Amino acid sequence: MELFYACDKETSFLTLPKEESQHCIKVLRHRPGDEINVMDGSGNLMLCRILEASPSACRCSILSSIPGFGAHGYTLEMAVCPTKNIARFEWFVEKAVEMGVDRIVPVISSHSERRSVNPERLFKIALSAAKQSLKASIPTIAQSESITEYLNSTRAEGLDMIAYCDTSLDCSSRQN
Repeated sequence: MELFYACDKETSFLTLPKEESQHCIKVLRHRPGDEINVMDGSGNLMLCRILEASPSACRCSILSSIPGFGAHGYTLEMAVCPTKNIARFEWFVEKAVEMGVDRIVPVISSHSERRSVNPERLFKIALSAAKQSLKASIPTIAQSESITEYLNSTRAEGLDMIAYCDTSLDCSSRQN
């Protein structure tokens, strides 16, 4: 299934952004009258018919909508320190989206070597992963904050877990 993203939605019409429009019209060669699937990033999957096939702004009418497409009955938030090698953190974002994470919080600890991330790039990675794994929801990527601020601000009503590496344990000698 081809899946497109549009956040510019009216009551019964939507317009694909330029990048999505170019892919739809130029690469996949969709024409007026074709039906496509569009997600809005907040969990809604819409079946749409192309009205105007412009590579700069493809306009569509919404035929039907499925709210909460692929949603789960819980909220999963992950707070992770960005790694020195940003490609590893970007890979984490991609895999977290595929698993169904709802919110990603980059946290900075006293030993962090990377103190900032590019939220626009992470959003693009998350969008791509959501489309590839057929998810209609894109997780929120929060601004970076210190781990102390994050732990003090979190008031979850449920199960809270923290994973960490304890350097005093020798995991290499452990038998599987």
